[in-house]
Amino acid sequence: MVPSKNNRIIYKKINKKEKFTISYKFSSKEFQTINFLVDILNNNLDINWNTESKLTKKNIENILLDSSHHMGGTIMGVSKKNSFVNKNLQIHGVRNVYICSTSVFPTSGSLNPTMTLCSLAIKLAKYLNKQ
Repeated sequence: MVPSKNNRIIYKKINKKEKFTISYKFSSKEFQTINFLVDILNNNLDINWNTESKLTKKNIENILLDSSHHMGGTIMGVSKKNSFVNKNLQIHGVRNVYICSTSVFPTSGSLNPTMTLCSLAIKLAKYLNKQ
């Protein structure tokens, strides 16, 4: 998914109970990417999906409401104006608090994020060992 300020994790406290909700919408780029993948599969791998009825915008939104690789929310970057943690995974402006999670990814990829997350964990461990 393309980063969007409108896609966010929302925290509310209602009647002394904490509640988190995820608010997001797909951009036209996500639909273009899905259709591009289907075209590649159809044209190069001799897979012929009947996509006319299956991959409408509405059906894609309904199908993809549940995802296995949640990412973003505490994005890594240089400035606290547009990110939550720095390059060392430390929360901007907070001493000794780090986040090592796929939540620091600014965008999601098309593959399982486990190895990227493991690399970040190794990088963070090396950084902390130097401290």
